[in-house]
Amino acid sequence: MSERIDTLRTLLQSNHRETFEQLQDLGEPELSVEVYQAEDGPWTAKDILGHLVDAEQGLYLQLGRLAKGDDPLPADFDVDRWNRRAVPRRRQLSYPELLTELESARRKILTLLNSTDESALDQTGRRPDMGELSLEALFRWVAGHRSHHVGDLLKALGRET
Repeated sequence: MSERIDTLRTLLQSNHRETFEQLQDLGEPELSVEVYQAEDGPWTAKDILGHLVDAEQGLYLQLGRLAKGDDPLPADFDVDRWNRRAVPRRRQLSYPELLTELESARRKILTLLNSTDESALDQTGRRPDMGELSLEALFRWVAGHRSHHVGDLLKALGRET
């Protein structure tokens, strides 16, 4: 394994441990606390968890496409439109189901990383919302995306760290 792959693995594993621990620590009343006011209504703490599940499952696919040298998303992809549809679809899942799916999605991302050749980390592709980026940058973005939302969730709960 390469040092770059090892660094990314460490980042993704430590990010998962830290954020997953915080997400596992939510009580039932906290799941309904509003975190964001979106165009289509509020996103609660549970909605944030559903969003993270959907995002990491989608990011796994995007990482795989980028590793093959393809653009991660179609040129006409609209992330806001996607989220408006995806978040409500996750609302019927229970809190334990969402946690299980989030853990599974991160495992798949780590498995993909472990099977990635270091030279593929320099592959670039375009995301409509992010422009041109490398596979390495997208792996790093996975961790940052989760940290960002978990930080906002903790802030809404008055538990900033």
